[in-house]
Amino acid sequence: MVLLCVSLILGALTLLFVYLTNNIKYWQKRGIPCANGALLGVGHMWDFITSKKSFQDCCHKIYNDNSNRSAVGFYNFTTPTLMVLDPELVKTVLQTKFTSFHENNVKVNPELDPLTKMPLKMTPIALLPKPEGGLWVSIRPL
Repeated sequence: MVLLCVSLILGALTLLFVYLTNNIKYWQKRGIPCANGALLGVGHMWDFITSKKSFQDCCHKIYNDNSNRSAVGFYNFTTPTLMVLDPELVKTVLQTKFTSFHENNVKVNPELDPLTKMPLKMTPIALLPKPEGGLWVSIRPL
């Protein structure tokens, strides 16, 4: 009975380790620079977990630490995430490669965010959130 319990615990720990290390070299394998300081299981979000910084502050720190690069990869917990820093590369992604990048984790409720209700021509482009799926495809050329 003890042997069975020990085996189950070791098996569970092995599966957890495999899950947490599955993507740890994601950016290195693709030749994209990765932000320093990734921790197993939490990626670059340790300060966010411990409530020392907001998510935006964590991203801002990664941005400032890698401002000399055109793009940098980081880990949002165990999820590899690409931060594009170069304005020309941002333009390329948004205009010609958007089919690969149009879905992201930023979800906006137009009822709660007045900027999304503004006419597109009046909204500063830097403040414009990404609308959901089909709407994004229809307003992207504007």
